[in-house]
Amino acid sequence: MWNVLAPQEGGTLAIFGTGNVGLFAVMAANLLPLDRIIAVDLIDQRLQLAGELGATDTINSSSADVVEALKDIADGRGVDFAIDTTANPKILRAAVDALAITGTCAVVGIPAMGTEVALDVQGQLVGKRLVGVTMGDGEPRTG
Repeated sequence: MWNVLAPQEGGTLAIFGTGNVGLFAVMAANLLPLDRIIAVDLIDQRLQLAGELGATDTINSSSADVVEALKDIADGRGVDFAIDTTANPKILRAAVDALAITGTCAVVGIPAMGTEVALDVQGQLVGKRLVGVTMGDGEPRTG
């Protein structure tokens, strides 16, 4: 997250999926000067744990329109950063759709080979970015 997204002070981050990777992202996000850390999942117990680990907001995607809920939390403009840990193309699409202009979505979840996702091209033309991340995009030899 730090290497790829480089969140700025006051930013908003949505984390899609609160399994092991997503919960780790919540904990790491708490070390950054973000205003909002929003956890999104289907399982209430995971969302509760995400809140205990520092998520400022949680959204159960089984009972809410995630894109609209994220835009509401982010003052109508969308989130600055998103992390998709789910490997689900529909959720990845929602993560990109929830971005603010010039927002960045990091793909961490690894879907099956050949998995495709449909994106709104005009959304990409306003500066939204989608980046793949492997092992945090760190360089382990130097830290």
